Amino acid sequence: MLSTEQLFIFKTAAEQGSFSAAARLLNKTPAAISISISNLEIQLGIDLFDRSTKYPRLTSAGERLYQQCTLLVRHIERIENAATSYAQQVEDKVTIGIDRLIPSCMIESGLQKLASDFPNTAIHIVRDTNANLQSRIELHELDLVLQCATAAEPKSLEFFDIALMEMCCVCAPDSDLADTAIVDNEALLTRRQICCESMIENPSLSLQGRLSPEIWVMTDQEDVLNMVEQGLGWAFVPKVLAKQRQEVGSLLIINPEFSCTEILCRIDLWCAPSKNQGRVVKQLVGQIKQIANF
Repeated sequence: MLSTEQLFIFKTAAEQGSFSAAARLLNKTPAAISISISNLEIQLGIDLFDRSTKYPRLTSAGERLYQQCTLLVRHIERIENAATSYAQQVEDKVTIGIDRLIPSCMIESGLQKLASDFPNTAIHIVRDTNANLQSRIELHELDLVLQCATAAEPKSLEFFDIALMEMCCVCAPDSDLADTAIVDNEALLTRRQICCESMIENPSLSLQGRLSPEIWVMTDQEDVLNMVEQGLGWAFVPKVLAKQRQEVGSLLIINPEFSCTEILCRIDLWCAPSKNQGRVVKQLVGQIKQIANF
C-alpha cells in the first residue's frame, strides 16, 4: 500500500527539481529521497522521473501522478486542520445576523481574518429585519447580530454600541432634484421615496428619514439603490453606499432642507455572554468592536 510519506516526498522532489533540494527541504539525505521514490516507482510499476539528464525530470506518467498528489496533500491538510479545530473546540459553524440596512463592509475585514485563522469554520450570514434578528438570537439561532439601534434591550445577551453610520439622501444624476444646492422639503414631499423595509421598521430612522407620502418599500437595500438609479424616486440610505455609487456616476448625494446636520444611525452588536462564546465568535466580536465610525 502507498504511504502518504512516499507521495509527499515525490511531490516535494517534483516541485524542487532535484532529489538533493528535496532532501534539504525535508531534512533527509539525498539517498533516502532516491530510495523512497524508487520504491514508489516499483510499487506503481511506472517510471516517475527521467534520470537521463543532470536533474531528474517528470515523465508523462509522473506529471499525471504529481497532479493527483497535489490534490491528495490538500485533502490531508484539510483533515489535519479539521482535527486540530475539533481538539481546540473551535466552532464548526458561525451564523451572523445583519440588519438589511447595514453595509457588509462592517464585517469584511473580520471575515477575512477568520478565513485565515479558522479555515474549517463555516460562516453563514443572514439578512433580516431588526425584529426578526432579535428574536432569532434570543432563540440561539444566531451567534451574533449587527443591527441599527432600537429601544429594545436583549435578554440574557451582551450588547455593544460599536459604530455610528451616517445617512444621506440620494437621487439619480439626471433627476431634477440634482439641480439645486439645497433641496427643499416640498420637492421631496411631491416625489416618490424608495425605502428599505428595515428603515421603515426602525422608529428612529423612520422618523428622521421618511418624508414623502408616496413610498415604495424594498426588502433589500441594494434594490433601493437600483430603483433610485433608474430614476424611480429618491432615497435615504447609508452614506458609505451612496459614496460608492456616486464615485461611478450612477447616484448623486443631495442636501435636503430637513437635514441641516449629519443624521447618524447607531449600530449595535448583540451576542451571547463572553463566557458562552466559542473562539471564532469571540475573535469576531473583538474585531467588530474595534471598527471605527463610518
